[in-house]
Amino acid sequence: MNIIVLLSLTISSVLILLVLVPLLLLVFWAANRWLLKERFKLKYRILLSICLPFLLICFIFMYTYYAPYSTSDMNKRLERIIPEIKLPSYAITEYSSRYVGGDDLKETYQIVFKNGKDLALKRSLDSLIIANPKWKKYDNEYVYDTIFEGTEVIDSIIIRPLNGTATFIYYKW
Repeated sequence: MNIIVLLSLTISSVLILLVLVPLLLLVFWAANRWLLKERFKLKYRILLSICLPFLLICFIFMYTYYAPYSTSDMNKRLERIIPEIKLPSYAITEYSSRYVGGDDLKETYQIVFKNGKDLALKRSLDSLIIANPKWKKYDNEYVYDTIFEGTEVIDSIIIRPLNGTATFIYYKW
């Protein structure tokens, strides 16, 4: 996780604690006074007012840290970009996100196929190169680039079926 993401998580966590703890104390006090008729003890209201924001902070941290490694999220992105091909089962083994030149963001995902090299995928990619001019082949690599001008995004997928790997690059400028 880069320093900018870590800094934003820290600032968000402090803000969540500063806002939610007093707000929850007020909500629990009002609920205890008018709905529960003073049956909810003060120590439990305080404990819940502190624990709930911490649980929210943990959830945000876990989502921020583990979301890039989610294959279901990656499958949705790949289906949107290249609907004509489906990758075999895989794992995202490495993720990097860095700013290159100002606010230009480059995210790189390293993908490894669970069953190793895939000859059926190679045959499908060979047929796609003939049918779709956006696909290019360089040695044993198959490259597909998309440029979305309106959103200033470039998505690239580099598939190496004989090595059992792929690389997905998301570039936002």
